[in-house]
Amino acid sequence: MLHIIHGKDTFRSHLALRDLIAQQQAVDIYDSSDTTPDNVRNFIQNESLFADYKTLVIKNALSEQGIADVIQQYVDLIATHKRNTLVAYEAKDMSKNAVFKALEAQSKVDIHNQATQAQNIAFLRDYFKKHIGISDSVVVQVYNKCSEDMHLTFSELRKLSTFCVDRVATQQDVENLCLGTTEANVFATIDAIFARNKTLAFDKLQTGWANGESPELMFAMLERQLRIVVLIRSEIEHGTAQQDIAQKTQLHPFVVKKTIPLATKMPWSIVQKLYNRIQSLDSKVKQGHISPYFACELFSFAVLSM
Repeated sequence: MLHIIHGKDTFRSHLALRDLIAQQQAVDIYDSSDTTPDNVRNFIQNESLFADYKTLVIKNALSEQGIADVIQQYVDLIATHKRNTLVAYEAKDMSKNAVFKALEAQSKVDIHNQATQAQNIAFLRDYFKKHIGISDSVVVQVYNKCSEDMHLTFSELRKLSTFCVDRVATQQDVENLCLGTTEANVFATIDAIFARNKTLAFDKLQTGWANGESPELMFAMLERQLRIVVLIRSEIEHGTAQQDIAQKTQLHPFVVKKTIPLATKMPWSIVQKLYNRIQSLDSKVKQGHISPYFACELFSFAVLSM
């Protein structure tokens, strides 16, 4: 069987792929860059009548010309397989793609495109309805707490479902276990720093630390954010289309969308200087020469002064 999973909603498509893999007996997973057309051809041609059920998952299979050609060439054969399943996963909508159109009629197709807020909440309620601890109201609380990020919301709900096995989670459980608020505060601080809003940036830094946020976490996330800025800016400099950056960098599309304005606003020379600056500060923190608290302030000054 040929199974195609695609769509712009990478949360749902990844979840669908994960659930499918969990149901299989033997699974091999490759990116199209890590396998060859010959390997795909061998998998299709060599189904055993007596072997266990086998599944081959290839990410970006339809986007890689050589592999896509093999799948098209042998689609009639793979469609008749009872024991072997070839899964082609694409983290984008392939509906208008010529290869997809040629294969669609002989494939099982799952498409996952962007959902509305109401659809996201309904999906989460349905997914967690078997868990006693996750009520409908808890789903909404966590979804809002995580700034409507489905990846983070799902992760936090899974933790809650494990923590509250035999009772409904309370508001206090949500506050104690979920990281959404802390991460949201950290991201808001980072946004203020990179927007070069001096007053707001230092206000959020001081408020965060007064509320018990870790300077180590703050500095680590500042460093991560700059690495992401450098990564995305580098792709832009090399002419990568914005809609393809998430796939090439393996970053979540939401992160890419949020970072592109920062990456394009700052001149490349300044981005490089900041990157060198945070590398130097990181080295001094690790050597014990300065505290993470002081490193955060020094880096913030560096951003705001450029």
